[in-house]
Amino acid sequence: LAGLRGLRGTPFDPFGYLAERRVERQLIVEYEGLVDEVCANLDKDNLAAAVDLLALARQVRGYGVVKERSIATYREAVAAARAHWRRPAALAAGF
Repeated sequence: LAGLRGLRGTPFDPFGYLAERRVERQLIVEYEGLVDEVCANLDKDNLAAAVDLLALARQVRGYGVVKERSIATYREAVAAARAHWRRPAALAAGF
């Protein structure tokens, strides 16, 4: 398999069409979008929230079923953190 390493990421990658690999590629696109959103709205008041939000990606680990669960947990955590990110002042005031 080491000799086929050059096929990774190409249309000839035999494992690239697996559902797990497609989800991994989608996660990369989602994370890049998240980074763009955070960078566009970053200031000194929301720096800690930005670091926490972007650090959530570390939750995605494992293989197979374990990875599927960690991805689901990650996406839920990102949705909750994004709500806080978009409205930190309102949430801090109790609204």
